[in-house]
Amino acid sequence: MKKLIILLVLMSIVAISGCVKQTINIGKETTTTVPVNTLTCQSKDDCVPAQCCHPTSCINKNYKTVCNVGCTAVCEPGTMDCGQGYCDCINNECKAIINPTATGKEQACINSGGTVGTSMCCKSASDFPNNCLIGACGCAPINSHEVKVCNCPQSKCFDGNSCV
Repeated sequence: MKKLIILLVLMSIVAISGCVKQTINIGKETTTTVPVNTLTCQSKDDCVPAQCCHPTSCINKNYKTVCNVGCTAVCEPGTMDCGQGYCDCINNECKAIINPTATGKEQACINSGGTVGTSMCCKSASDFPNNCLIGACGCAPINSHEVKVCNCPQSKCFDGNSCV
C-alpha cells in the first residue's frame, strides 16, 4: 500500500510539472499565456497561430486544436489578421511577430484585398514587386532572395500599388 501511495504522489508531481506556463508579451499591451511545451519549435514551419480568430500568439502546429468557430472578416488591429503579423521560431520558441503599423505598400496590399506574404524573387527585386509582369520573381534560386509580396485574390495581381 505504501508503494502505491508513493507511486501516486510521484505521478501527481510529474503531471503537475507539465502544467508550467510562460507569459509572452506581444506588442505593447497584449499578453497571452500558453503552456511552455506547446511553444517548442525547430523552424518557423513548426509554428501556427494559437487562436482561431484574430490570433495574437503562436503555438507548435502539433498542439493546434480544430477550429470550428466562425470568425469575422474584420482585420483587427494588433493581431495577425490581414498580414499584420506572422508566426516565427525564435530561439526554438514559437512567437507572434505583430507589426504595429503596416508600411505604405503593405497597407495598399491589404486595402486592395491582398495579404502580405514572402516569396523568393530575383536579387534585383525589392519588397512588393509588380507581379503583374513576368520576371521579378522568375530567377534561379542562386540568384534569388526572400522579399515581401502581396498575394492578391484569385485572378488579380499586385501592380506595385494595389491588387488589380
